[in-house]
Amino acid sequence: MSIYRHLGVWKHGDVTVVRFGEHRILDELAVKKIGDELNGVADRADCRNLVLNFASVVGLSSLMLG
Repeated sequence: MSIYRHLGVWKHGDVTVVRFGEHRILDELAVKKIGDELNGVADRADCRNLVLNFASVVGLSSLMLG
């Protein structure tokens, strides 16, 4: 797996699991950086099934949903 700064990414069988490294994703710059990394994960050839684990996130901007 590639190294990501704002995400934890691992494979579990044929599923790619993403854990968010930030507890609060509130400002536009953080959303942009995380979104870019998340798009990079989704674009990988070996990413057919993607699970987003928000368990460690306590605050989330509605920008992140976009």
